[in-house]
Amino acid sequence: MEKMKQSLEIGPWTIEVDVEQTARVYELTTRGSPTDCGCEACRNFMALSEAAFPLQFRTWLSALGVDCRKAAEVHEWSPVSEGRLTYGGWFHGVGRIVTGVLATATSLGVVQAVEARPWHAVTDTFKVIVDERRDLAFAEFGEAPVIQIEFMAELPWVLSKEAE
Repeated sequence: MEKMKQSLEIGPWTIEVDVEQTARVYELTTRGSPTDCGCEACRNFMALSEAAFPLQFRTWLSALGVDCRKAAEVHEWSPVSEGRLTYGGWFHGVGRIVTGVLATATSLGVVQAVEARPWHAVTDTFKVIVDERRDLAFAEFGEAPVIQIEFMAELPWVLSKEAE
């Protein structure tokens, strides 16, 4: 089982990963938010497709063996301004954190706890955090150790508004 020797740096975190096992999980799973949901915010996220993620983030996911179309979770936080929303979500990969700050649960409220975590800015409107949580991890990961790569992004509304 101790095969994770491929190292990857994501912002201030260094992780060891099993790319083959991660890719296998993503090939096998039929899950993947936002396709699991049909709400308007998730449909907008799906319409953005890969453009929702900056190139650097897509490069990290690819290096991990992660299919960027199959997030464990995607959710809308709030409108930022007219025509822009804040989205959050996460992916998993088989691996472990070697170096970097672990994000820990706090007794703060949800919004305060999210803002207090050690986020890494990828762009002005996109940030990530790496943790060893398993929130909504696909069953196909089994008991393998996983890392959770969370994102928070300010994204445009691209769907046309239906006439009421």
